[in-house]
Amino acid sequence: MRTRFFSSLWLAAAVLALVLPPGVRVEAKYLKGRSAPVKSKGKKAPRRRVVEWPAETEGQGEPKKPQRWEQDRKKIKAFVRAVKGHVSMQVADRGRFYVRDAKLEKTWELKLVRIHDDRVMRLGGGTLLGCADFKTVGGKKIFLDIDFRARREGEDWFVDEVVVHKVGGVPRFDYSDANKRVKSRKHEPVRAAPEKRPRRSSPRPRK
Repeated sequence: MRTRFFSSLWLAAAVLALVLPPGVRVEAKYLKGRSAPVKSKGKKAPRRRVVEWPAETEGQGEPKKPQRWEQDRKKIKAFVRAVKGHVSMQVADRGRFYVRDAKLEKTWELKLVRIHDDRVMRLGGGTLLGCADFKTVGGKKIFLDIDFRARREGEDWFVDEVVVHKVGGVPRFDYSDANKRVKSRKHEPVRAAPEKRPRRSSPRPRK
């Protein structure tokens, strides 16, 4: 009887060894008439790394704005040459560079100080816009910021518009992201709050 019992016990252990996953060893031990599976003390099976990819969401980030400033150095140099040529041509013809100020209804007599070649805007259609610093000739020195618009015709550039942008550092207008002239709010006069009038004290009643 004992031989049959042990033979059936070993047979059951062999079946369990085939059914159980690897890494688990079954030992048939006679413990109070029962056998129990025991986990082997060997190396644990390596765990699989689960890589979670970030979910794709719509609307991440802001759309890039169109480039506002001209980056082509050849075009910038051509624009600077066109502005210098426009100024020098008038100086050679009239002796000075004159700019008509429609707002003040006067003509400024100016001398070129500097052309800003680091801030040349592209307007599209082969047109560029940039500014230059000037100072008045004679009398009190006043610095003006003059905008020049130049267009390309073939291989040459010609100035077709001259506008007074700033007088004494005060802008008359600004440019939007679309390079359109908009009203400037940086130097608008601040309206003073109305003065509070003191309240009149009521006359004291006579005794």
